[in-house]
Amino acid sequence: MKNWARPTFSSALQRFDLLIHREILRLRANYQLSLDEFRGLYISDQQVDELIHQQSTNGQVDVEELTVSAEHLSPSAQEDLAGDERWHRLCQSYQLTDFEQDVLLMAFVPEIHGKYSVLFAYLNNDITRKYPTIELALNMFSSQVNDLDRQAFSSRSTLVNKGLILAVEQSASKYTLHSGFVISPTLREYLLGHTAIAPEVVEACSLLAVNYQTWQHQPFLAEIVDQFAAFSQILLRTDNRPYFVIESQAGSGASILAENSLFSAGLACCRIDLKRLLADREMVSNSTRSICQTALLEHAGLVIEGVCQVFETPQIDNGLMTLFFRELADAAIPTFLLVPPKSRWRELLAGYPYVLSSLGESGPLERQRFWQHHMNRCGVDAEQDDLAAVADFFQLSYEQVRAAASDLAFRHRLENSDQNAKIAKDGLFAAARQQSYGDMGELAAKTKNYYSLHDLVLPAVTLSRVQEFISAINSRRLVYEQWDFQRRLGGATGIVSLFTGASGTGKTMTASVIANEIGLDLYRIELSGIVSKYIGETEKNLDKIFKAAKQANCILFFDEADALFGKRSEVKDAHDRYANIEVAYLLQKIENHDGIVILTTNLAKSIDQAFTRRMQFIIEFPRPDVAHREELWRGMFGEAAPLADDVDFNFLARQLENTGGDIKNMALDAALMAASSERKVIDMALLVRAAARQMMKQGKVPSAIEFKHYFSLVGNNTD
Repeated sequence: MKNWARPTFSSALQRFDLLIHREILRLRANYQLSLDEFRGLYISDQQVDELIHQQSTNGQVDVEELTVSAEHLSPSAQEDLAGDERWHRLCQSYQLTDFEQDVLLMAFVPEIHGKYSVLFAYLNNDITRKYPTIELALNMFSSQVNDLDRQAFSSRSTLVNKGLILAVEQSASKYTLHSGFVISPTLREYLLGHTAIAPEVVEACSLLAVNYQTWQHQPFLAEIVDQFAAFSQILLRTDNRPYFVIESQAGSGASILAENSLFSAGLACCRIDLKRLLADREMVSNSTRSICQTALLEHAGLVIEGVCQVFETPQIDNGLMTLFFRELADAAIPTFLLVPPKSRWRELLAGYPYVLSSLGESGPLERQRFWQHHMNRCGVDAEQDDLAAVADFFQLSYEQVRAAASDLAFRHRLENSDQNAKIAKDGLFAAARQQSYGDMGELAAKTKNYYSLHDLVLPAVTLSRVQEFISAINSRRLVYEQWDFQRRLGGATGIVSLFTGASGTGKTMTASVIANEIGLDLYRIELSGIVSKYIGETEKNLDKIFKAAKQANCILFFDEADALFGKRSEVKDAHDRYANIEVAYLLQKIENHDGIVILTTNLAKSIDQAFTRRMQFIIEFPRPDVAHREELWRGMFGEAAPLADDVDFNFLARQLENTGGDIKNMALDAALMAASSERKVIDMALLVRAAARQMMKQGKVPSAIEFKHYFSLVGNNTD
């Protein structure tokens, strides 16, 4: 068998071998071992003699001689073990007595050499019990009956209470005189030179070594760094450490800040998934002690995640968590708890001191630092103005920015021959959109943005107001933050605009253009899904929409908003009262929303004045004049459209006072009729027929007044 001991263990093992040899001689002097007819079911004297290197049993070596030799080796064994870094840290961390160190070595030696399992089975007179017992430990290491040595195996002792040794027998009286024990898996891994993490907790525990190079360069605002530097000072100043609680949303980077606080105090970081750790209720006590051992031996603090998810797990009761936190408090392990806001963490820490820090949502400046940090980490770059823009429009968390930057770097290396080229703004926005997701369910639908400003056919005044709206969106951070308007005005930093005008005047198309120009997704709210006849359901739907919009980093588009934003009425019955509550609630959500909201209405006068006061832009979309109608007609047909020479767009624009929506329907109707005809040509006759059909859909009768000399082309196909 190979000896796996480090040189620092040599003297201690020689002494241990002498003591175990002495115990063998005592055993043989007191009683007869198994008979030969049971050979194979026991360990023979000859086999044991070979293991302890005894050539004969004729009395040449006696108990006294072995005792003297062991005592002679004791000082050098202690000195050598003190020179073993891992053994020394273990003994210092738990302040172990000489006897406790002997017991721990006894539990560890089977991991060094296989012979010790055989010798223990021999001394136990039972081939199945290949482990040390309390009686054997007392016989080997106590020179006389000593209550203090016996107390080393009591329930309150360091060895037992801290879980350094574990009982082999799972019974009510685990530590009786004949009980066997083994070294804890964590200590075994540690003393073997591995990371001190027990196999049963490895899935719930990960260890990060101290990283002095990175913790000072994380992209967080100075006041947050100062706050966590204060945590570090507490860690360095006192052994009576409180729990450090950080309230923050998932992905906020709170775990990075907690790690940095530990690193700055010279501590490694052990991250714990509490839900996984407590999954096996039978092993909770052992698992908790294993974590404490890991933290002490690796000189680490804990960062615990998944605290509040435990409340949602039926098989994990509060008693298990109470036990877990009591064990941590007793061990005085520096511990950070990462919890979401408004969660139930306080009941877990009842009676324990804690320091609370709330890590709020990051602002544009901080998010820009996130982007710059992760872009640098991934080896890609972008213009500062572009980084400022993506940080402004996309409220991404620290982890979301990390993922976006990694995706950008991968695509950049894949698609660009010039690896030093900077990432364009469109690429940044596309990566940010990939990380933006808000589940609105059936309450909203994402619209496709096909149009640009060049596609809009609007009066100069309206187009100018649209451009002002886009400019205001791009400049809002300058006004609200750098010019300090947010502090003076209060409320959120969102911008709300109302588009008014008849149906088909371009309101929806303009909303799509604005979204396309800025680079955000546009979500059209389905009012039929929001408004509910059940009390409180409308408010719930609105809350879901605004929360999802914040996560999706999108523009909210309320089409025909007068159905939802109507004037509050005099309260005559319960229905009126609750309807007014819905309007008031919507006012509150609009006011507190940091994003962009666009509303459209055909009936501007029906919008509640409380809404109009909160709208920075009210843009009117008039019906198009003749020139704009002709431009709309011509714009409907691209170069590929087969137009006949007799088409007179000027006549159609002068005679028919249609909106852009009407013209779109008529152009499509004429094109579909042409596609099904033999000629496959869009001529004036088809356009006139399409126009007549549109008039009839609006409840009007086509006449010669509108169509003049083309009236004969109307025909009878207007149904």
